Amino acid sequence: MLGILLRAALGVSLISGAAIAAEPWPQWRGPRGDGHVTAVAPPLKFSAANVVWKTPLPGRGQSSPVIWDDRVFLTTALDNGSERVVLAVDRRSGKILWQHTAWTGPPEPTHPMNGWASASCATDSEGVYAFFGKGRGLFCYSKDVQRFRSKEL
Repeated sequence: MLGILLRAALGVSLISGAAIAAEPWPQWRGPRGDGHVTAVAPPLKFSAANVVWKTPLPGRGQSSPVIWDDRVFLTTALDNGSERVVLAVDRRSGKILWQHTAWTGPPEPTHPMNGWASASCATDSEGVYAFFGKGRGLFCYSKDVQRFRSKEL
């Protein structure tokens, strides 16, 4: 079910619309943290007719997608939480551009409604930042697949 929620959130976030595409969505609840978009005419109804693409994603997660330029970033957990992953998806095609493991190890206990990959990433013009909870750390990645770097802070 968590995987379905993650895919649904990603699909809704990638609805077509030139006005929405112009503004980055760099953190949970958007550029101002209020969940509002400044587009003049955002879509008012979501249906199969205005979804640009759908992409199946690995693992389970509840993070909200964040967007900068042509990249969408989100997190997921594989193997019942023993692997934490950051994903970059192409905003135009839905293709997974890169998938990098931030952490592996024994998973800590979690609530069924709040899994191991719940925190949304944040992004800016330089990188994407993912947090995986107490003891797992804050991870920084280059947004450009050609210049991939990771550093546990």
